[in-house]
Amino acid sequence: MTANFKQKRIESKRWTDAARGQECAFEFPDICSYNPEQTVFCHAPSEGKGMGIKSDDIWGADGCHECHRLIDNLAFFEQTGFAKEDLYFFWQRAIHKTLRNRYERNIKW
Repeated sequence: MTANFKQKRIESKRWTDAARGQECAFEFPDICSYNPEQTVFCHAPSEGKGMGIKSDDIWGADGCHECHRLIDNLAFFEQTGFAKEDLYFFWQRAIHKTLRNRYERNIKW
């Protein structure tokens, strides 16, 4: 099965803007700033994501500046001592926390 890269991205400013002022959903030990003022929406990896192309705005998690920098740079991630498998755990947990946050706050796409 091949990805359909011709599909239009799902975009939702309301969904991505909802990250402002929220806690970081990643909370990488010894990395996270735990500063809600720095939180932005981090786009998760997907079939459509690539150089200069973001995943859909509904696929990602809230992250502080430091955690966002870590997940966007695999070489830096590996230098910190985390295993590549750890990245999958942190992404899964962060996406779940972000979806739950949006549901509890009644944020719509």
